[in-house]
This record gives sequence, structure tokens and C-alpha cells, in this order.
Amino acid sequence: MILPDYLCSSITQVCIDEKIPYQFYHIKENLVPDEKDLFSKLEDNSVVLLISYFGMIDIKDVAEKIKKQNPNVIIIVDDVQNYYSQYSESTFWDYRFNSFRKWFAVPDGAEVFCNSGDIDFPKEKNTFAQYKFSGNVLKNFSDWVEDNVCLDLIGKGEEILDKDYNCECSKISNSLITQIPFEEIKVRRQENAAFLHTELEKLGIQHIYNSKCVPLFIPIFLNNKSEIRKEMFKNNIFTPVHWPYETDKLNGNIENQLYETELSLICDQRYSLEDMKRQIEVLKRCL
Repeated sequence: MILPDYLCSSITQVCIDEKIPYQFYHIKENLVPDEKDLFSKLEDNSVVLLISYFGMIDIKDVAEKIKKQNPNVIIIVDDVQNYYSQYSESTFWDYRFNSFRKWFAVPDGAEVFCNSGDIDFPKEKNTFAQYKFSGNVLKNFSDWVEDNVCLDLIGKGEEILDKDYNCECSKISNSLITQIPFEEIKVRRQENAAFLHTELEKLGIQHIYNSKCVPLFIPIFLNNKSEIRKEMFKNNIFTPVHWPYETDKLNGNIENQLYETELSLICDQRYSLEDMKRQIEVLKRCL
């Protein structure tokens, strides 16, 4: 398995759990694959994972080059950060998967696509979603329920998920997914992202943006990421990092500065332009 050297450690953990040998190819500062490094590692019947970072990086060209050089290479497209994917056509990938829970108010669920036939999906009962769902619902009743109760439930769900992820989508998510206003969410995310992009340009902060796409977050790149993130937290703005570097799971054999510089600005449908302004104001004060 050939993996990008900028990724969530859960991916390498699956390889470790399933005893799948893997190596890394380099991802450049602009989140685009280093083609020279990647192509130097390709062999007949290799399996390559390509990540659509933040829903804004076009991986189609590099995938088509891989297929042209060696049609036997299997390409898996990770669209977890790219639910509103532009890659629906199956001309350059063999497998593709996304995520509902990363984008919408559901505790689990994903779509998996295969270019060459049906997929044998797991039938095991989902045991983690009920805890994550319960914890998130109870957060709406903070006047009566203490935060630690909600966090304990969510934490238990994550603990089960780490050990038992090979299961079916929960009945909770199957029901909620049918009620998601996909188009409304798409528009709100694009509006929020466009505002952040305009303001980040004024501040001269390096970031990734594509007006044609629907982003999961707006990634910015800072040398003092940790300090700014602390300031964000002080202002109740909980900006995530994609992703933290975990030496034990990544075997300590990769180096990529993106782990040290990337911070994700929130642009999702729960928030308004006023919330976007708050993030920008904190950045201004830090600068």
C-alpha cells in the first residue's frame, strides 16, 4: 500500500491492524502529491491511496497519469474531506469512499463506491453510534446536563469505534441522512469559505481555497500555529488540526512540515458570517 505522508493516523492504524505493508509518498506544501516521489514507488499491481484534501485539491490529473503509466495499479480515493465530490465518474479510480459524520449531524455513516462490481459490506451491528449520538444530543441541554457526562458518552463511542470499526451504518444515521438539506448546507459552506478567503488574502495568510468546491474546512498555514490555536480556544473557537502527528502510529518514519503548520478554520453550516468574522478578528490580533 502506498500512502500519502500527510494523513490521519487512523489510516495507518487500519494497515497495521490488517497487517498490510505500507510506504509513503510525499505531499507538497500546496497539498498536491509529489509526482516524482510517488511514481518512483509504483510497481505492477500497487495500491495507491489519494486524498482529496479539504475538498479542494484536484487529484484527477495525477490519478490519470498513474493509470496511463500502469493500468494495473489500484487507486483508492479518500473523499472523506470531499463529500461534494467532483470525482463521481469512475474513469480513474477503482474505489472511492466519503463520510457523513464528518460533514453532517449524524454519528456515523459513509458511502463506498467500486468501479468493478459490488462490495461485500459488513453486517456486524454498530455499537458505537448510540453513545456518540446520545452525547451530542445531551450537549443541547447544558443547563441540566454537565459537560463531562456528554464527553464521557462521546469518548466511549470513540473508544468502541477505534476497536470495532468494521460494522454497518447505524439505524440512527440511516434515518437522519434522509432529512439532510444537502443543497442548503453546500451554499452556506461556500458563502462562509468565500468570506474567509477574502479576509485571509487581506491578511496575507497562506491558505487553500477553490471557489468551485465545497470545503470541509479552510486550511491555513502558520509558523506559530500552536500559539494562535490557543488564542482561538480562549475565544471559544475550537479550530481543529488536520492532522496531529502521532509518531507511534506512523512509525516515526515520515517528515512533512504540514503537521507543524496546518490549522483548519471552521466554515460549516452551523455558523454564520458573524462567526467567520470572529475567527478573522482573533487572527488579526495575533498577527
